[in-house]
Amino acid sequence: MKSLYKLAIVGRPNDGKSSIFANFLGDDNVAVSPIPGETKRIAPREINLGEVSIEVVDTPGLQHPETVFFKFREYAQAGRNPAAAFIEEFSDPRFAHDVEIMKALQEADICMLIVNADNIFAHTQKCLLDSLSMLGSKTAIVALINRKDDEYVSQWRAELGARGIDAFEFDAFKSKFSDCAKLFDGICASASMRARSDLAGVLRALKENRQNVWLGNISAAAGEILNSLKDLMNMRARLEMREFSLSEAERGRLAKDFSRDVSRFVVSFRGEILRRFGYSGLRLNAGDFVPREGEIMYFVPNVFARILARLPFMKKPAASCGISPKSGFAERFANDAVGFCRALVSFSYAQSATRECQMNFAGGGFGGAELDSEKLMRFAARAARGDESDSFYEMQGVLKDELARRIA
Repeated sequence: MKSLYKLAIVGRPNDGKSSIFANFLGDDNVAVSPIPGETKRIAPREINLGEVSIEVVDTPGLQHPETVFFKFREYAQAGRNPAAAFIEEFSDPRFAHDVEIMKALQEADICMLIVNADNIFAHTQKCLLDSLSMLGSKTAIVALINRKDDEYVSQWRAELGARGIDAFEFDAFKSKFSDCAKLFDGICASASMRARSDLAGVLRALKENRQNVWLGNISAAAGEILNSLKDLMNMRARLEMREFSLSEAERGRLAKDFSRDVSRFVVSFRGEILRRFGYSGLRLNAGDFVPREGEIMYFVPNVFARILARLPFMKKPAASCGISPKSGFAERFANDAVGFCRALVSFSYAQSATRECQMNFAGGGFGGAELDSEKLMRFAARAARGDESDSFYEMQGVLKDELARRIA
């Protein structure tokens, strides 16, 4: 078995190659744009799969399929390798993208052809498919129908099948993380992959790698939720007391300052969860998460400290407030966080990679989970005392199971 395999994603401009690339990688660090020809250069990403690695390559759109086909046919009739000959002979800058694609295809073990079956199968599409059919047996070809119209998809499938190309439907802008796993299973079971057990093994390893990344994201998210809850339970807002007792106005000011700090913290927490799951381009529009009435407790200096503070040159006493461990805040925060993760993964990586997609929950609240409120309250109480003991790992396991169940 080779140590490095290459998968090249090819197709016409604006057929969704970069969108597929983003979903295959499991992150949105890819330039996806509705503008045709946005991908200007080869963008490889190597993924270590243990004993072997796979390099996934996003290519620019094929600009001149008709010219490529006629030259390929000419080279094949002359007994030459079509891709190698095309690379050797074409120095015209107008064909620079096509030459780059041929370089990727010449080295590719798997060619992932992305097509849009949202229109009739026409001459340029025929030229593209016939060109790829001349690549030779070294490169296994599978097709992904990224967009389709029911009126034309049967014709596309027939044309692909006539050339021995297995076709699969996969909408890059609607797919979830788990949809990619199903796609890999389908490709591995296809006729073209059954004939190449080594390639099927590499794709299975890629699927397993993505699954491990996914589980790692879930574990990291569970830890992030609990660490954030611990920080929230220890967060305090402080206010210097002007009177001997804490006035209602001062109490209100403390609560307002504390709620502001909690809101900012939760915004930062949500941003970290976005990053953990690889959604750096997704914009979030969500309501504030702030303590409710009854969830805030106040801490006032004892009488002796307040009397002492009235002496000349003594510093005035400071009151503070924080989350009450006996309130339902911990359960509410954890449930909201799990719901946020569930809502988050309904977006595809292709959507997020456009940098134009917005997760809109302006009304607040992401739906609930089914967490053990008694365990959460025990953890929150211990966290507030700085005594986590084994409760952190116990709760992390509970959260991991709940996240895995809710966002599979």
